[in-house]
Amino acid sequence: MAGDILSFIEEYVVEPFKYATSDWLKILIGVSLLFLYYVISLIVDGILSLFFGPFSLVFILLLKIIFTIPLAGYYIEVIRNTLKGLDTLPSWFNIVRILIDGLLYKIAYSIALFLYTLIFALPVILIGFILLTIFRDLSSSIPWIILLSLFILGGLVIYMVVILIVFWICVPLATVNFAKKGFFGF
Repeated sequence: MAGDILSFIEEYVVEPFKYATSDWLKILIGVSLLFLYYVISLIVDGILSLFFGPFSLVFILLLKIIFTIPLAGYYIEVIRNTLKGLDTLPSWFNIVRILIDGLLYKIAYSIALFLYTLIFALPVILIGFILLTIFRDLSSSIPWIILLSLFILGGLVIYMVVILIVFWICVPLATVNFAKKGFFGF
């Protein structure tokens, strides 16, 4: 029993930590990009939103695109190395491939998220239309409307929790599939 726990800790804690810290320069580059993203995002969020208001959202979106594309591309490279059985972190010097992979991953992720959201929101929209017709007929009976609204709200909360769990499981699997098969693998 104790040996199982120690081997579990060795395999899932110690080895991944050794892998993640195997090359501090590569880690430093990634952490620097992430740190710059957060610092600039705070500055843009705080200062520019005072002057430009809602138009500062464009700057924030551009920052997200600029800083998250190389991080996403590097993440894809890490997954590819893992799929190949390599125990080293990928190099940042292949920046063109990292940027292309990051851009394609962000596009594929956005398209897939939009389609999944549309597919899973369709039942909610249909139920909403049905309920609007029912509420229109029950407009004289306020207690029934309140009771029905609470019942429907509870059902929608349970539905959304299930959908979030599905997303939580599917996104990492789709990401690995993207790294293995390319854009349409997502």
